[in-house]
Amino acid sequence: MESRETLSLDRLPFDCIVTLCEYFSAEDLARFGRVCTVFHEATQVGYLWRQVC
Repeated sequence: MESRETLSLDRLPFDCIVTLCEYFSAEDLARFGRVCTVFHEATQVGYLWRQVC
């Protein structure tokens, strides 16, 4: 059987995750931050929330 490497968003560079967050609505940003520690840290970048408010 052929082995496959699993792709996971949390393996992206932190800056890429933050850039992805720029496209989320406030509701999606809050949900995304609850997925895992890496995503939570990415959603805490201040300018993301300033864009929403």
